[in-house]
Amino acid sequence: MDIKDILAQRQGTHGEFADNADIMQTLKDAVRARPGWDKLDATKREALDMILNKVGRIVTGNPEEPDHWHDIAGYATLARDRVKTASTITGEDAKSGAEAMAELRRRAGI
Repeated sequence: MDIKDILAQRQGTHGEFADNADIMQTLKDAVRARPGWDKLDATKREALDMILNKVGRIVTGNPEEPDHWHDIAGYATLARDRVKTASTITGEDAKSGAEAMAELRRRAGI
């Protein structure tokens, strides 16, 4: 398969490149302009960039392409796996997921 065939195939699933570039850069500019962007480490920034790339493909290409959605889940998982827990930040002993959820519910009055 030559490069023209590959590009034609990708256009069917990913959409037109210029449309992708427009929406992806618009989304990235909006996210990067927020104060929280500067609080993110490189892994979370890259995960968000890649997720926004996939969002661009969804809205300009084929939204029924399962790989787009699978990739978003993958990048979100990579970022989630690198999230600093409250125990890491405060130095407290690690809490189980159930204990952490119970604490969040208690604080929220739920």
